[in-house]
Parts: sequence; structure tokens; C-alpha cells
Amino acid sequence: LATLPDGTERQEYELDLQMALADAVAATHGLTAPTWAETIARARLLCEKLSRPTQLAMVLASQCNLHLVRGELELACQESKELLDLGKVRNDPFATLSGCNQSALAWFCRGDFTASRGYAEQALTLYDPAISSTVKWTIDLQATALELSCRSLTYLGYLDKARLSRSKALAHARQIKHVHTLAAVLAMTSLCDVYFQSDPALLLQDAEDLAELCTEHGFPYWAVSASWARGASLSELGRPGEAL
Repeated sequence: LATLPDGTERQEYELDLQMALADAVAATHGLTAPTWAETIARARLLCEKLSRPTQLAMVLASQCNLHLVRGELELACQESKELLDLGKVRNDPFATLSGCNQSALAWFCRGDFTASRGYAEQALTLYDPAISSTVKWTIDLQATALELSCRSLTYLGYLDKARLSRSKALAHARQIKHVHTLAAVLAMTSLCDVYFQSDPALLLQDAEDLAELCTEHGFPYWAVSASWARGASLSELGRPGEAL
């Protein structure tokens, strides 16, 4: 890349590299890594210079997540709206679907579980397998919508529906054989398992499966959830010494 003259061709190569780097850093180091924030900021600048709406949608989604982990909830909601607006203006199905998912997540974090559920259901309605076949994302879009549906339904008290969404998310992640998606779904839905009053032995198995995935593929970000879920399950099984 350093040998290419500055111009459109060099910027296009750099954008592709920055996007790939952002995905790798997010999966292996998490969303709080300084390198990740710097990478997506540079990628956004290149997207705007090159007029690449699909890549810009991916960057906006990433920046929304960055605001969420920093606790900047209002900025996260603004970013998700910008993503929805991009999808509408550009008639871009990926941007629209991502905008629904990010809005579901942002409003969930703000405590508006009804709005979160609405956006998650809208994402499931809009989902088209053709989108996933043309745009590669770190976590499958349908699985994301399903796990967001699970979380919002749980906090609204619709536990049977939440449990069904969780089952669908896990089944889909296993069907597409995408290990990072499976790790993310196991991690995020583990926070809801305590409300389902599920068999703690089964939850312990899920936690150990998640821990194994994280160790094998290098996902320390989700390994924290595996440790928490394992401890919670062992406590329910009457094994507090192991839980600690």
C-alpha cells in the first residue's frame, strides 16, 4: 500500500484493509480496544471520500457500538438513526437492516424495551439471505435481530417468546457454521437465561461450549460472558466453591 501513489486506487485498497482490520480487532480484542476506534474512524473518512454507502453503513454500525460501550447512549441512538437515514436515502437494504439492529440495541441500552422490540421485529421482517451473501459482517444479521428480540422480550416479561427467539438464534448460528456469531449469541443471551429458570446443568454446558469457542478461536471479549455464565450456573447447582 505504501508504494502506491495517493489517489482513488490507493484509498480503495486502504479502505478494504481498514475494514478487514476493524473486524479482526473487534472479534479478538473487543470494542474498547484503542486500535479499533482509530481504525473505524479512518475507515469512515475513506468511505465518505469514495462514496461507498455499504461500507459506510458498516462503519456507522461500528461507531454506534463504540458509543454504547462508552456509555454514550444518546450518541448511539443518533448514530443508529443516521444509519436508518442512509438506508432510506440510498435505498440500501443492508444499511436499513443494520440500522434496525443498531436501533434495537441502542434503545435497549436506554431502557426502552418496547422500542427495542419494535426495531428487532422490523429487522426480522426486512431480513433477506441475499444481504448476508453479499455483505460479510462479524455477526450474522438475522442472528443479531433474534438475540436482540430475545433480550427485549425478556425484559418486557414475555419469557416464552424470548426463549423461542433465543432457540432460533442459536439454531441459525449453528446452521450457518459461523463461530463468531455463535459465540456472540451464546454470550448475549446468557444474560437472559437467569430469567428463564432453565435447567442450570444445560446452561452450564452452554457456558462451557462458549468458553471452548473463545479459547479455540481467540475471542477474549466473549470469554468474560462465559466465565459469568459458568459461575451463575454452578451457583444454581449448589457448587459455590467452583463458581468462585
